[in-house]
Amino acid sequence: MGWSSWEQSNRFVPSPYIHWALNLERHQPWSHQATIQLAPPTTITDKTMTQRAESFVKKRAEILSGPNEQENKLEAFYTAQQTDGRPLDIIAVPDDCNNNGFADHWLDKKHTGWLPENVDYPTIEEGTIIAGIIDIDIAFGHRRFRDKTGRSRILASWQQGADRASGNAGGHLPFGRDLLSQDINELLISHSANGDLTSALDQDSFNQEAGLIAYTRVAGPKGILRSNAHGTHVLGLMGGADPFENPEFGDRVKLIVVNLPSPVVYAEGGALLDGYLIYAYNWLAAVFEKIVKKSNLQLQDVPFVSNISFGKQAGAKGDIQGFPATLFEMEDRFRQEKSSTFSTMLPSGNDNLTRSHAIMELKPGSNNIGEIEWRVVPDDQTSNFLEIWVHDQPLERETPPIEIDIVPPNTDPKGFSRGLPGQVCDLLSGLGRIYCETTRSHRLDRRNFLYQVCLAPDTVPEILGGGATAGKWRIRVKNTSSENITVRLMIQTDQSTLPGERITRRSYFDDQKYTLIEWSGRTADTYVYSSRAERPANLDNRGFILRHGSMNSYAGTNGTATVAGFRFSDGRPAPYSASGLGRRAHLDARGAPTVALPSDDGYAHFGVLSDGAYDGSVAAMRGTSFACADATRQVIEAWLGDILKGLRPTLPAHRLFEKRAEIEKADEGRLYYQADIEKVGRGRIRSRNRLRSLRMTNSE
Repeated sequence: MGWSSWEQSNRFVPSPYIHWALNLERHQPWSHQATIQLAPPTTITDKTMTQRAESFVKKRAEILSGPNEQENKLEAFYTAQQTDGRPLDIIAVPDDCNNNGFADHWLDKKHTGWLPENVDYPTIEEGTIIAGIIDIDIAFGHRRFRDKTGRSRILASWQQGADRASGNAGGHLPFGRDLLSQDINELLISHSANGDLTSALDQDSFNQEAGLIAYTRVAGPKGILRSNAHGTHVLGLMGGADPFENPEFGDRVKLIVVNLPSPVVYAEGGALLDGYLIYAYNWLAAVFEKIVKKSNLQLQDVPFVSNISFGKQAGAKGDIQGFPATLFEMEDRFRQEKSSTFSTMLPSGNDNLTRSHAIMELKPGSNNIGEIEWRVVPDDQTSNFLEIWVHDQPLERETPPIEIDIVPPNTDPKGFSRGLPGQVCDLLSGLGRIYCETTRSHRLDRRNFLYQVCLAPDTVPEILGGGATAGKWRIRVKNTSSENITVRLMIQTDQSTLPGERITRRSYFDDQKYTLIEWSGRTADTYVYSSRAERPANLDNRGFILRHGSMNSYAGTNGTATVAGFRFSDGRPAPYSASGLGRRAHLDARGAPTVALPSDDGYAHFGVLSDGAYDGSVAAMRGTSFACADATRQVIEAWLGDILKGLRPTLPAHRLFEKRAEIEKADEGRLYYQADIEKVGRGRIRSRNRLRSLRMTNSE
């Protein structure tokens, strides 16, 4: 079992993840979803979107209604839309929330911009702070997201996975439905006892009508039916407040919410997550601008911060592709508009211990070969994805400076080969493919090369004879240039694609030099925290596999604030909290988190407390998502303090933390473990979360 020769790819979509899935009829993870949907350019503009809409409308009837199979229709549709040989983005959407009239909306000359003008957008008063959140399973009917009168503090919300039949007037959304504050308040009244906003809310009926729950749809949202819900927990930390105990916060801090669809919609490896996030972030910014304009205020008068506690492991680790590129371009646009506080908060990620990141430092010469084992786990019903990156190459270099050899289990090496950007080679069994790609830095005349390896699942019943072989795959890399080359290898986040129908087994790198367990019996972190008085010892000093550099690919974006997690009781960095590389992964990326906040209360108390899925409930959840939400709360409270003093906030979130005197003083009088910048950034900050368990926090 070997690989074919490199051939030019007849690509009709830019993402190798999507192209891999669409081209394998026998491995089609989106059978429960609609054929296609337009995705925006990096930042939505009228000109580009209109060109796509015109092409969409022209080709829709003649191709999508034809007799061809879905895969052929997709290929014909997007091949027909290519301009200058450049493929277009796509995003697959569940049938029941897909809005086929979205392209027609773009051709309606009565509107200017994405969102319609003839809508009664809510207004705010001067001195208001707006916080945006993009997450999943946000139950925004909770009392802590409402004011003293019971009216919602949510100015607008978009439920991306909601049934299109439940709303979406005007066709301005590509999928799902949105609600403005007056819509939310009407729903609250209709589902409150006696129509009284201060009385009990029938939460199930409210959530169902608002599009937060879909009982009967396979890919519909159902997360808030559990006792805890990720987005509700995050929103509780960053923006929840008892309106009577904390009236200033409740009155002055307003919220804009995007509920992402169910994770089963994102496809394997999170292939479609970027598309949904790009739409969500553009919608946040557009609604923010509409509200500020309707309120007769200027953008620079209204502080804005968004919390996006999402991410993927693999990727460029910077702002040169996908959603991170949108973050950079949008924040740059708002800076030009003098909106200096426009900020985004991201978690560092929880992949520190997954053995999904490796670095090879290769010297020139045929004998300088790097080799690492890639363990594909048996009984895996999802694809496995590996990315091999070489960053910051001269723009005039048109071919990768490395050759690769991917050796299947129980076979001998077949020899090194090099692809050209746009080429692919296939595993001769048809169950694997390697894509060769190139990307260009946004601000620098530098080029980045990528080999992306895609393997079919090990176990897929519909594939006769089984899938790609599980076991020890060998990744071999050779430097063919005349200078030293740094090669980064990353395994993409793995996830199921159908509710209850896909078994997920995540692959990992393997190396005997990698330390799994400390001498104490603990799972080994990046460093050994043996004594609070001693500097921790680095465990990432042997072999290719590194915890350093495991930050999620979105968190490597410059201009945003990236938040790591630590244990409140003794300051010990959370072992799962991803580590920075200690240096920039490449010229467009950051090398460490910004700061760290508590993601666990203590060794005897799992996670941190915040709002549960149902109003009035409290749940404990763990992860850097919640440290990030706590940090967002601190940004909001710092701005609010300025406003109450009659000052106008001017610093964005990442600059605000640079000014914090409390860094490295998370709890005065308590001796914390020492920690390096790779784990905690500029330092650890005391949590403002009032829901705190102090049980067993003062003893080891």
